[in-house]
Amino acid sequence: MTIGEATAYVRRLARGVAEMADSPETLERINRYKRINALIRDVPPICAHLPPDAADRILHPDQKCQGPYLREIERQLLDRLNRPAAVDDDTPVTKKLYSGFALSIEPWLEGYKDVRIGEHNESARFSPCLVEPSDFSKMRKPRILYDRAATDRAYERLEELVGDVLEVERGEPYQSTIGWGDSLIDQFAAMRGLEAMYFDFVDQPEWVHQVMHFMTQKKLELFDEYRELGLYVSNCEGGCIGSSSFGLTDELRGGDQAESVSEKNLWGFAHAQELSGVSPEMLEEFVLPYQAQLINRFGLSLYGCCEAMEDKIGAVERHIKNLRMISVSPYSNPEKVAEKCRGKYVFAWKPHPAFMAGFQTSSAQADLERALTAAKACCVTVTLMDVYDYGGDPGRFRQWVQMARRAAQRIFG
Repeated sequence: MTIGEATAYVRRLARGVAEMADSPETLERINRYKRINALIRDVPPICAHLPPDAADRILHPDQKCQGPYLREIERQLLDRLNRPAAVDDDTPVTKKLYSGFALSIEPWLEGYKDVRIGEHNESARFSPCLVEPSDFSKMRKPRILYDRAATDRAYERLEELVGDVLEVERGEPYQSTIGWGDSLIDQFAAMRGLEAMYFDFVDQPEWVHQVMHFMTQKKLELFDEYRELGLYVSNCEGGCIGSSSFGLTDELRGGDQAESVSEKNLWGFAHAQELSGVSPEMLEEFVLPYQAQLINRFGLSLYGCCEAMEDKIGAVERHIKNLRMISVSPYSNPEKVAEKCRGKYVFAWKPHPAFMAGFQTSSAQADLERALTAAKACCVTVTLMDVYDYGGDPGRFRQWVQMARRAAQRIFG
């Protein structure tokens, strides 16, 4: 395929996405997320996040483009076009296509390493860098390394390619400055180590407060720099917030350009999954007062990731004043969380992904029935994610979506 043929092909895909985004079915899905995020009860939308290998098999198995740039654009468009037939979930499709930022941020401390599962699901070795309390003196404000010219070139290239068909947006929707959300505690734990951090809570609490205060102040400075550099891009137009649900809403409207977007036009996200086994009192002492200084700057916020939330919502809502959504992980008690969410917060439920490995229908059905029945009086979204083993059968995602949709219609319809 020549460059000209590949370009024409990608433009045909873009026209298909534009047509899909304008369809009544797609617009109703988007409006349903907006109603739920506005705390208007509706039938829960069902979304399934596919791991990369499953997506390659069923969403873009026969990619045609050869060059890396057009191949990546092709992949994004095929994700949207092939999802209805392959998965048939409620993932919202919009005309937005993001050109990305040429951006990186230096870490807090020399030697900092992200401990993350590898591209091929291989494990990663933890390596602390905040080994001694005296290492705190080496901490610095993370420095933004931003190439505006490269960012502009990427935007202009994508705009030239499909800008007359899709809405090309410069940059990418805001997730955080540094870390997983604007949580702080994840970065502290990554530098210090979980066991050492837990001992610190008891043995040297003043030092923990010193580190958290420093990180909070430097994060606030990063917020100001993001705003001044025009790095804030709306995250309420189709992107997933944190690890839970889509932030579709009309409540956070701001300017049309990234330069005019501030925190008040965005969703904020924080969690404390590193404190899953720690008391609400310690969460409230060592984490929430610092997170609140960050998250309360945003228009709306989501709290939680993989931690159980039922015993911690009270502490969270005392500090986070713009709270709108609670991440309800598989490790949460759905009955207790639903009681505290009803009428106040979106119950963003994530079913247990282990059901996808063996896919015992009765167990998956029981999981759906329990959570949806418990949250029947709440505003609910359902998002399957963190699936790494699906028994080699990507058809299970569609099967699970159909099962979840029937249960949601029966319980909420």
